[in-house]
Amino acid sequence: MARPGTVIPARPAFIGLETIGANPVRDRITRIGVLEAEGDRISTWSTLVNPQRPIPEFIL
Repeated sequence: MARPGTVIPARPAFIGLETIGANPVRDRITRIGVLEAEGDRISTWSTLVNPQRPIPEFIL
C-alpha cells in the first residue's frame, strides 16, 4: 500500500533481473525483464544477456 501523499505513476514499470548468483564481484546478470502496467493492460519485455562466463549446471 502506498504511503499517504505518495504519487503512483499512471504507467508503473517493474524491472527484474536474473543472475547466476548473488556475489556482485563474481556473478553476472543472465536476463533482464520489464513489466509495464497501464490501466487493465500489461505489457512485458525480456532479453537474455551473455554473462561472459559459464553458467553453472544447477541454474540451467
